[in-house]
Amino acid sequence: MQDVEILCIDDGSSDDSVARLEALLAGSEKKPHFTVIKNAQNMGVSYSRNLGIKQAHGDYVIYIDSDDYVTPDYVSQLKAAIAQCDPDVVIFGFDELKRDGSIIQHAHNCPESAPVLIEKLFLNQLHNSLCNKLFRRSLYLQHNISIPADLSAFEDKAVCFKLLHYCQTVKCINKSLYIYDRSNANSVTFKKYELLVRPAVQAVDIIDRFYAQKEVSPQLRTAILANKIFVAGFAYLYGKRADYADYGSVIQRYPNSLIFHVGNFPYYYRLAVFFSQNHMPWATKLLTVMYRLVKKMC
Repeated sequence: MQDVEILCIDDGSSDDSVARLEALLAGSEKKPHFTVIKNAQNMGVSYSRNLGIKQAHGDYVIYIDSDDYVTPDYVSQLKAAIAQCDPDVVIFGFDELKRDGSIIQHAHNCPESAPVLIEKLFLNQLHNSLCNKLFRRSLYLQHNISIPADLSAFEDKAVCFKLLHYCQTVKCINKSLYIYDRSNANSVTFKKYELLVRPAVQAVDIIDRFYAQKEVSPQLRTAILANKIFVAGFAYLYGKRADYADYGSVIQRYPNSLIFHVGNFPYYYRLAVFFSQNHMPWATKLLTVMYRLVKKMC
């Protein structure tokens, strides 16, 4: 499929992956649709993806992370979806491979409505990954959207909702085409939770700034609050009290009706918010200790 451009970006790798790739592409058959780009040093996933967007020539862009893989019909399924209705975004299912060998299936079926998808994203009913979403490249360029390079995590969530905001047409493929491999404990997704609190709050701030001057429906406003409750629970469980002043966008009081009944996230996050805003930090601390003990036992 030489009408599909493949950009392979080496972000300062220290193994022999580049040599293997170049050997694979050095055969007699010409492969002009493959390009190998080498960063001068390790710059991070956001920099590499933004570089790929700038260097690409195609109408659509999508990412495959180096520790993941795709199904044999990945490209043909995406091309068929584009040919069917020329959508702004194609969303498909993916399987998440856990360390214990179990598989979690994500979004094998979704509504073909961008506003509804944004609500589901904030309600944690739709995975925020960019790896299962093929976006029209012009959405990035025309609306000056780039992946935040200053976020060490949650960079997908910080940009995915913006792209969906500008989408007019959506096509969903009710099939898993991508395998998100979390079996490797050295993967960048395995970070200490304490290190993820600040970027989670930063992503919330990006969402707030984006919608500050825009008309927001009641349903979307509720979904945005639900996302804040989720991040607040995260901050209460794993953040440091000394940093709470920096987390003002999420460390606030929420109605119990929202805490316990809106959004799709673990119940202990909800309890952490409830305990903390009702001046029971000892209960939140106990909750954190119990959760970590259970995780170690599992």
